[in-house]
Amino acid sequence: MRLSTRAAILATVGLAAAITLTPLATNDLWVHLAVGRETAHDLLAGSRVPREERFSYTAPGRPLVPHEWLSALILYLVKEGGGLGGIEALRLGLVLATLWGLARAARNAGSSTSSAFWSLLLMLLAVAPRLVERPYLFTYSFGAASLALLASDARCTPAGGSKATYLIVPAMILWANLHGGFIIGIFLLAAFIGGSVGARVLRRQEAPVGEAWRRRLKRLALVAALSVVGAGVINPVGPSLLLFPFRLASMPTVTERIYEWRSPLTSSYWMTLRFAAGAFWALILVGAWLARRKRANGDESGWGLSGLLVGLFFGSLALRQMRSIADFIIFTTPWMATSLDGVWKQLGLRPVPDADAFPAGAAALAAVSILLFGYPIDSQTRIRCIPPLVAPDTPIVASEFIAQQGWLPPDARLFNSYDLGGYLAWRLHGRARILIDSRNEAYGDEIT
Repeated sequence: MRLSTRAAILATVGLAAAITLTPLATNDLWVHLAVGRETAHDLLAGSRVPREERFSYTAPGRPLVPHEWLSALILYLVKEGGGLGGIEALRLGLVLATLWGLARAARNAGSSTSSAFWSLLLMLLAVAPRLVERPYLFTYSFGAASLALLASDARCTPAGGSKATYLIVPAMILWANLHGGFIIGIFLLAAFIGGSVGARVLRRQEAPVGEAWRRRLKRLALVAALSVVGAGVINPVGPSLLLFPFRLASMPTVTERIYEWRSPLTSSYWMTLRFAAGAFWALILVGAWLARRKRANGDESGWGLSGLLVGLFFGSLALRQMRSIADFIIFTTPWMATSLDGVWKQLGLRPVPDADAFPAGAAALAAVSILLFGYPIDSQTRIRCIPPLVAPDTPIVASEFIAQQGWLPPDARLFNSYDLGGYLAWRLHGRARILIDSRNEAYGDEIT
């Protein structure tokens, strides 16, 4: 491995650390810890995974789909074993796993190392505010690993694909118990199947359908079918889990009142740096694809068409809800890398020795800038690295005060905001009940 490549790896890891190791600020973390604690208690007692609301007085006993039960349990166990520093370490580990999967996918697709590093650098800077301590980090890491396996399979098209794609099946089962975003994995499989078929249709007059192509397509279809069945059966609630992400995304309260679920075109979000980064990313992808579209007929693996399907899917979601802009950027990163290679060739640029030194320097500069000045969310807000471990607006002092009031009756009722409910549930469960927290599915449209 060249020295410049090692420097690029270290600089990228450093940038990921600078972006990720920030004070724990999301209100969702605390309610996941509370759910994880309840899950651990019930499993140790020989019971099942909790399927009802336990922390509030507004929806006590309401049936819930435990779509993140395993990630909540992992977060709780990490917290118990390593404290809040353990949560930070897990967060960074999941981000690094995502980077590794995306880099492997890009390299498996034939990208140069310098283009892969540039893509990872741009991706990290564009999605930094999204890389917080929430279960969807498991979706990013599992999705990136799936892309790496699927890219390897596409590369092996002349040999009938890669048997390593069978690893997606157990990964999908685990993923389905970690986060509802496992639906993304199913779509990625569908996109690669569609890309392979589309590539064959485009080449139907150039070459006959080979046995290797048929073998690869059958394997992908089998992996997709086994993944759907496995994810729909091996979970606490059965096949209903497959429909849960769609039910949640269709809740009026979620789509109309929760900021991250709104369209970026119907709010001031389109004037932010994050929206500009997403739009810039999309322009590069579209421009590169238009420049290379004539080569699609020679792409037997369907890599380019698969990327087009992935881009269209996540792009349409990004126009519908702000939270999906980061998904669009992350899951198109491997195609950004191969697209950059295509752009360099179209411009007639010659390969530069030790080209990895350029993204290494850029990543190091970005990491140092974020460490010194913070990451700019907007013109007035910057996210800075730890310390402290916990954001200052977390209601720690208020919760301790309530906990010390011996005159309060058991299960006292608290009047709290949407944002504070998670920490209050974590700290005061068994002492007081909350009005609401950020789990929209626990309260429904009538309460939220």
